Amino acid sequence: MASRKIRLSFDPSDDYRLIGITTPLPDYSLVFRINRQLHWDFKRLGTFQVHYLNEIQWFFLFAYQPDEYTEYYFTGNAHPSHWMAEPHLLIDKGAHRIDTFRNILTDCAAIEDVFLADDYSHFINSLEQTTDARRKRTADRITSILYDLEIFMMELSRQSKPSMPKAESMYERNQKQISSNSISP
Repeated sequence: MASRKIRLSFDPSDDYRLIGITTPLPDYSLVFRINRQLHWDFKRLGTFQVHYLNEIQWFFLFAYQPDEYTEYYFTGNAHPSHWMAEPHLLIDKGAHRIDTFRNILTDCAAIEDVFLADDYSHFINSLEQTTDARRKRTADRITSILYDLEIFMMELSRQSKPSMPKAESMYERNQKQISSNSISP
């Protein structure tokens, strides 16, 4: 009987836009500020392993899904000594207009204590064309993070856990606020 091989087909340049955020802030503080600045609601999904150059590192993961077409992930190295050495990644996966991405980039750059917020999408889009060794290493590292993120998300969905927290509608938020403000007899 012939053996079947399943190959994971993944091209990050098709689905992802990336923002690299350099800051001394810990993950929870930066996520709080992103949520406040962009009026989002990132939820922590856990940590996952990134395998790169025979090394295993742990990365935290937050997720937010404002609608059925767009998902946002926020990740970075979980070890505090790497917060300034490696940028956190805000990953935009989905379909929306490019000016929306630019607005997100501008809003992230405006967050207090963010030193740099830059479009990192070019690292994965130009992976094949670059001859610069430093750019190639950065592109390889980002691609390995995206691969391991995809694997982690597949494992989450296989465990029957909800992979993405859904955004509440304005109606649901108002109803919760009304019920929390009402006085019970």
